Amino acid sequence: MGNNNLRIAFIGGTGFPHRIGAGTTRLSLMAKGLSENQCYVLVINRRGYTTNRNIPVTERMGKVIYTNSSGISHRPKSLMKRNWYKIIGAINEILLLKNKKIQVVIINTRSYWLILNYRIWSKVFNYKLFLSYVEYNSHISRRRNKVLKRINDIIFEKYVYRLLDGVFPISEFLKNAALKQNSGLPCLKIPVITDFNEYNYRKELNDPYFIYCGHAAYDYLIEFIIHSYELIKDNTIGLKLVIYGKPGYFKNIISMVKSSPKKNLTEILSDLPYNKLARYYINALGLLIPLKPSLRDISRFPHKIGEYTAAGNPIITNNYGEIKNYFTDLQNALIADKYDPETYADKMNYVIINPDKAKIIGTNGKLTGMKYFDYRKNCKMMRKFIEDTIKSADNPY
Repeated sequence: MGNNNLRIAFIGGTGFPHRIGAGTTRLSLMAKGLSENQCYVLVINRRGYTTNRNIPVTERMGKVIYTNSSGISHRPKSLMKRNWYKIIGAINEILLLKNKKIQVVIINTRSYWLILNYRIWSKVFNYKLFLSYVEYNSHISRRRNKVLKRINDIIFEKYVYRLLDGVFPISEFLKNAALKQNSGLPCLKIPVITDFNEYNYRKELNDPYFIYCGHAAYDYLIEFIIHSYELIKDNTIGLKLVIYGKPGYFKNIISMVKSSPKKNLTEILSDLPYNKLARYYINALGLLIPLKPSLRDISRFPHKIGEYTAAGNPIITNNYGEIKNYFTDLQNALIADKYDPETYADKMNYVIINPDKAKIIGTNGKLTGMKYFDYRKNCKMMRKFIEDTIKSADNPY
């Protein structure tokens, strides 16, 4: 293939690029990075996500084209209309892959049946199928009590890896899970990725605070943070909770804050533009991302960690999952060896008591991030990996 453009489509998601969340940000950076490495990149939304009718059906983001294959960008209120546009979206998606002469499809989904569908079409239109793999289905607690999803997850984890031409796992756990079922499957671990150029802001003189950013569904982590924060010795330092998600999730979090003895120092923020969020990170004392010793936290790798490193301030986390592969306590992060508020609060206190050492730890964390999490470096590797995988498949001997 040499320097010829690879024609790549990202599929399986919804609401790109308007849906807020780590998945959208990760896809955006992958698409952007590949477009900067001699790739034609198309992102296809099969169905509308937002109620906003003013979003164009097809747009550009730099060199990346994204489109809604259903022909509408919004989600109709009528169930009949939604189902009709789902059918239209599925048909047009396949036609787009054919008409745009797509060579590589990168899918982001937890559905075995959807991947099976794309595998069948890949034989018809001769494209290679890769999976962007960021979470282990059966470790997501909210799926366990849903029978159909549980059946899907069992089949997915046992058989999906034999439907793929390659996989991009976010963690060693997910990489090993894939190779256990298909030892010959081409794998390239793509960790959390970040655009470090978006963090070129100067520090400002503000009242000191710790900050956490995450989805409102992680209310158990937010409760843990609030309890840990209540244990720190300094009663002048604030806590900022940047929360996103559906309004219904916020009630429990608001209740937690109101019942906290430090409620007057705790602030809930939401709907922040990205540049403002980056400034909050840069001006924080410490960046909070607790992890539980659960299979879910061991298998995943929170996207926020990459963004935190870009801010250059000390990350405070726990020694589970991917953390040990990149970070060492008191060198480039502050790592609690137990998941309990007292141990976590000790790390927060360390930042307060040792500001000079904390600054060095934050700087080292940024250097680690630039080495491993820069989206440009990772997407360059992705491009080469895809090209090598295609060559190997076309010339098996």
